[in-house]
Amino acid sequence: MPVLVNLFADFVDIVRKQFNLDKSIDSLEVVKLFAWSELRTIPQKKWVVHYSEELTNSDFYMRNQLYIDKIKEKAEKGEKLSTHASVLISDITGKDDMLADWGIYHLHIGHGNKVAKITGFVNRGKELLFVIPSDDNLYFIQVLDHNSWTSFELIETIDKNWPFLLEAYKLKGVAKLAYEPTEKELYKLRKSQLNSSFRIGASFFMGAGGGIASDGSSVKAVQMAQNLKKILDDYSIQLRNEELELSEVLRQAIGKEPPLEINLKLMSFSPQEGSGTMIEGNTQVILPF
Repeated sequence: MPVLVNLFADFVDIVRKQFNLDKSIDSLEVVKLFAWSELRTIPQKKWVVHYSEELTNSDFYMRNQLYIDKIKEKAEKGEKLSTHASVLISDITGKDDMLADWGIYHLHIGHGNKVAKITGFVNRGKELLFVIPSDDNLYFIQVLDHNSWTSFELIETIDKNWPFLLEAYKLKGVAKLAYEPTEKELYKLRKSQLNSSFRIGASFFMGAGGGIASDGSSVKAVQMAQNLKKILDDYSIQLRNEELELSEVLRQAIGKEPPLEINLKLMSFSPQEGSGTMIEGNTQVILPF
């Protein structure tokens, strides 16, 4: 009794349909785009929010505390923060070089009772709130303008307030770099899909975001796509080796002998939870995994 199943191919089809992606796009590329779309969104959960001293002591915060605190309140309640994100967040092919390189998100603040020009998003402004998540904590770093994508001030602030966030990315035993890019040079390197270490004070770091891949995507997204393929391929192999167990499950579900061929197709899959549902094509029995 053969078990026909290819969960990875099914997942690729689900993503193609969800984001209306052309069939000419390679399967692994489809899942990489999905992974990057997931990584570009701050997870919706109840966060413990922390402010840096630099933020709370800034003139901007003193004048606009209400709006920063509203974002904090949303995060603590577990509300979506996507309304504060870039409008490009809905574009699965969109890029975010700062996030890929440094792991830092930017949020639009929104001001007062002004009507947002773009439905579903808060008002756009020149100021951005830069944040970095870790476990259940969301760290509010600083408010800077749209020209701050490579501002070392952000890394300096993290290192001063929460040095443990950067410990894994600190280069140990390094006394000097052969090349230390300026902020402008780092910006150009990113646009050329090149990663670079940098110096903050007396320490040297690599970006906490994992880096930018050679094709301009996120290294973490590439790794996540490869991991998802392995997980789904491994589970497909496991299911093919469980034909007797599956046959018994189907027999109990339909009250008679199941068909000689078991045809499983993925209906849904949550990478975050590592679970999903399948349907057996002949009997229409839905199976969780």
